[in-house]
Amino acid sequence: MANGVYFKFTNNSKAPTKRGYTVLLRIKKNTIKKVRQIKVVVPDNDWDEKRGWIKRKAEESGRYNDVVKRFRAIEEKYPIVRMKVGDGTMTFDSAFNYLLNEVESNSLLEFAKGFKPDMTTKKETIDLAKAYYKVMNDEAFSLEYKLSYKHIKQNVDFCYLQTEGTERGLDLPCIEDILGREKCKQWWQHGTHFGREGLQWVADWVKENAKL
Repeated sequence: MANGVYFKFTNNSKAPTKRGYTVLLRIKKNTIKKVRQIKVVVPDNDWDEKRGWIKRKAEESGRYNDVVKRFRAIEEKYPIVRMKVGDGTMTFDSAFNYLLNEVESNSLLEFAKGFKPDMTTKKETIDLAKAYYKVMNDEAFSLEYKLSYKHIKQNVDFCYLQTEGTERGLDLPCIEDILGREKCKQWWQHGTHFGREGLQWVADWVKENAKL
């Protein structure tokens, strides 16, 4: 597979329930493997572990139509996740959240309650940020970006994007679009964050274009 990223549905054979095995989604990048449960249980005699899928006879019976529909919806998202996980612009947690649509109001409420920075909980703001980025998926981020973009553009004289300007379809200058992804990857040190050399280039570019 491209970028060395593989996906497979697998059963949780180490923890069977009374109804069968809880299906897991596994993502593998090079030698790293991560799994997350899908809210689907399939009896062992209806599961083909080699194929990573429901056995053909059981599938043809129609008993698993809803499960197959859910699996297919997940598979449709593989290409974009494969690309982003492969080039390091998406974490495994974000990939699972995006593939499984695991951003619900309850989970957001729980992380907000658990990570509210104050003197009682002793939680730092960075803990809130880490929790937020862990549970939010790309669809929510896309909406957040668009709302922020409209507000910021109306209230500042100069602004720009760090990455994915073309992909987001926003009318703003974008560092990645200007330099190209290959050059950016040379300067990225923590995810898509530049190190000293890249930051100096951006500082010079901003000074020139913002006429500071």
